[in-house]
Amino acid sequence: MLCLNRFPVSACFEIESLTVQCGDHAVRLADVRLKSGRCLTLTGANGVGKTSVLRALAGLRHADEMRLLWDGRAVEPPDPEWAERITYVGHATAMQESLTAAENLCFYAALKGRRVSLDDAAIGEALSRFGMREYAERRCARLSAGRMRRLSLCRLPLEGGVLWLLDEPATALDANARADLEACVVEHLEAGGMAVVATHQALNFGERASELGLDDAVVCGSD
Repeated sequence: MLCLNRFPVSACFEIESLTVQCGDHAVRLADVRLKSGRCLTLTGANGVGKTSVLRALAGLRHADEMRLLWDGRAVEPPDPEWAERITYVGHATAMQESLTAAENLCFYAALKGRRVSLDDAAIGEALSRFGMREYAERRCARLSAGRMRRLSLCRLPLEGGVLWLLDEPATALDANARADLEACVVEHLEAGGMAVVATHQALNFGERASELGLDDAVVCGSD
């Protein structure tokens, strides 16, 4: 089994303030803190803004207001230092259908500065983590929705980010794959990592997880 990265230095991530426009309403967060070894699950109704919050944290969409702190120092997504700290897996699997499963993982590893080849042990182990090793050479256009989701999750043990930002990671997963996801996140937390997970499904990350309901963070009629 692929050994996840260990993060020996304790860290604290803080959303001091965040306002994101989501259609006819805005989501506002303040004074949200996440320490090493902890997971925050974002919950709420469809369309409340879970995806918008995660994409803003990843530096992939505009926020009306955003002040983030890492160990008390301001960080500004998507600057390179921040990009090194995070691994973002969105609701869309974002796999290139013309590439094989292994080629896609090599591509994402390269984006993180990791030079791995198709026959590198790290690729095989990452695929095995979510039961995808036998599909290493299959083009993604021929994978089912569930296998595409599992492949996107194979990025997690490979890329090395301390803070995982996961948007509906259990979509299209069967019970076994969902258990693999839960185990992978828990192992990451035990190694000193952190995670923010947007989900409308019940996921068990144990006592290391806390929940933030975004329904109460909605400001209606915001300009």
